[in-house]
Amino acid sequence: MMSIQFFILLFIVLTYRLDAKNFHPGLYKADKHHITILNDDNYRKILFEEAGKSMYFVEFYAHWCGTCKRYAPIWIKLADEAKSWKNVVKFAAMNCGDSLNSPACTDLEIHMYPTIRLFPVRPQFNPPLHGATDFDTEKKSIFLSQILDEVEKSNKTFWPNLKPFRSQNLNDIFPIGKRQKYAFLIIENDALIAKKTIMDFSDFLDTFIIRRTNWNENADLLKNLKIDNSSLPGLVVIENINDRIFYRLYNKNLFNKDSREELSALIKEYIQTAPYINHQLLTTTKTPETITAQKSEQIDKIVSKVSMQDLETGLHLMLRNEIPQSGTIKEEEFYALRRWIRTLAMYFPGRKEVRNYLANLDRKLSSIKSSHITGDEWIQMTKQDQNSESYLPESTEWVHCKGSTPNYRGYPCSLWTLFHTLTVHQYKLRTDMSKSVDVRGIIESIRFFVRYFFRCSECSKNFKKETYDYLDHLKESQDAVLYLWKVHNSVNSRLAKDITEDPAFPKVQFPPKQLCPDCYDIDNQLVDNKVFDFLMSYYSSKNMLPINELDKRVGNLNARSILNNSQVSKDERKYSKYCDLVA
Repeated sequence: MMSIQFFILLFIVLTYRLDAKNFHPGLYKADKHHITILNDDNYRKILFEEAGKSMYFVEFYAHWCGTCKRYAPIWIKLADEAKSWKNVVKFAAMNCGDSLNSPACTDLEIHMYPTIRLFPVRPQFNPPLHGATDFDTEKKSIFLSQILDEVEKSNKTFWPNLKPFRSQNLNDIFPIGKRQKYAFLIIENDALIAKKTIMDFSDFLDTFIIRRTNWNENADLLKNLKIDNSSLPGLVVIENINDRIFYRLYNKNLFNKDSREELSALIKEYIQTAPYINHQLLTTTKTPETITAQKSEQIDKIVSKVSMQDLETGLHLMLRNEIPQSGTIKEEEFYALRRWIRTLAMYFPGRKEVRNYLANLDRKLSSIKSSHITGDEWIQMTKQDQNSESYLPESTEWVHCKGSTPNYRGYPCSLWTLFHTLTVHQYKLRTDMSKSVDVRGIIESIRFFVRYFFRCSECSKNFKKETYDYLDHLKESQDAVLYLWKVHNSVNSRLAKDITEDPAFPKVQFPPKQLCPDCYDIDNQLVDNKVFDFLMSYYSSKNMLPINELDKRVGNLNARSILNNSQVSKDERKYSKYCDLVA
């Protein structure tokens, strides 16, 4: 007879699937930020199937990733600056932190967040890059310049011509077979400003032409036009009336200002009064966006228990969304995975069914003879052979890790909770069995996981920096528990008042006095041995908030058998040399 737990699991799975189209809101809004929102339902159609004429400049990110949250204002600003370039390039974003987008991000082989990728016009679906180009996320200040270089190199007739005008004959500025009556020639001081100005009018290619030149590219023409350095930057207006060319220098109000705004204003001013032009084309109504700063009330978030729901939701997202982002998990990354799953199987303190699930996953992974596994194979492994006695629900709900908005806290909060829980349960289990505590092993396992499978690139690097001297701090059996606590408080101190901080959950030193008054001395300093006792109690099985009344019991049933029967495989010995790579 099937147990009631199995029917609960079935209900959870069915509910999750019914909500499959409810994508996470993410960090961007299409109508507000001039950013196309990609997801698993629409990305193939938009990037690969639409008969458009635009490139797509895409940020792949995770809503919980601190680096991505810092990156978001930059991406919004860039998209706003290039919003009039939409006929050439459109800004887009995909939230890989949403498990519903995991298949797309796996197909596109997004390994770290953020990843910035430029997709050409109508690329072929040809993994992994599909003809796209990855951009260095650190070089954001030159992103627009790099895009302009791509446009300039192109010979696409439906894009603006960003190449310098080199002909000495102004007739040549009008393409053969086109019927434009007006053209503008920017005499530039700064090529980048000239190119951006040309792109700003890319919607009007069939109405008028804008080109650029300078003394290095076309000195003879500028001499003939009697333009000298005192006229730079300059704007020459060329009219093609009944096949006769008229031109004049139109430098009104520039006064040597090499300004994109000034150039654009001059072009608009001239076009608004020119004959043969539909003047409504350039009429734009600006609605200034009023940003109201809302102060969120600080919520009293003194939580006295650890939520098992948070731990299981974090496990689900980690195992089925984050880890399989690698197209192929191999060599040292594969070793890191095996080591991490073994750690979870030994020390995760959750429900019996979830502990059975982790133990089975550890056995399946250990049985693989090769030193690699594909992302698809890994996903299959995490979902197969589940039953009423061994399962991990596909939960995406947070309890204590829930932020004031969906983009705050969540997954990173659950990881920190998991890390602390593992160190505490390792200490308790080993000391209960009168065995030595492998303080180095548990911290190395966490460091390996963060290095290879925590996809927030800057966060992963920062964790490596924070823990570079970990070996110097791991001498006694309680040191892993205390060391991770100190690292976490150091991170909290660094991120306090950061853009990534949830205003309703300020970064404070843990534990606060409200939770552990005995942890502080008369100088208001935290005392290690008192904190250790508190952490051992706070992250213990007895202090776990159960998911429901049927599953109150938690313990360490499987960990003992894993510890007693653990065998180090040949592959693990082979790749153990990589332990020092994260040091």
